[in-house]
Amino acid sequence: MSSATWRVLVVDDHATDRLKMSMAVKNLGHDVEAAEDGKEAMDKLRSANFDLVLLDLWMPVMDGYALLSAKQEDPQLREIPVIVVSSRDDSESVKKAIKLGAKEHLPKPFDLALLQERVRTCLDEKRG
Repeated sequence: MSSATWRVLVVDDHATDRLKMSMAVKNLGHDVEAAEDGKEAMDKLRSANFDLVLLDLWMPVMDGYALLSAKQEDPQLREIPVIVVSSRDDSESVKKAIKLGAKEHLPKPFDLALLQERVRTCLDEKRG
């Protein structure tokens, strides 16, 4: 793994899950910002550069599906990879998230090692 520091946005309305995901990414040596809902996340995505998004689907104000749709419609944000981390793990929810541009779907509660490996893989792919 390269010594590059990446910027990751963690989006989840539950403080405990935001903290767990943020710490998992920080332990990989990357910078992390967090948002409590999709609207706050879109504001952050539009105002700063991020390399990856970890996204819950069930959130107030703007859910994860709406964020994925809005991100896909914005040419400057479209290429930012998204890993969905959600308790919605039925096949229809997963298919919908993937169709809207998510690269990966991990169920909650998430496995720490698996989350870190998926983050590594997405960032390695982005590095090209």
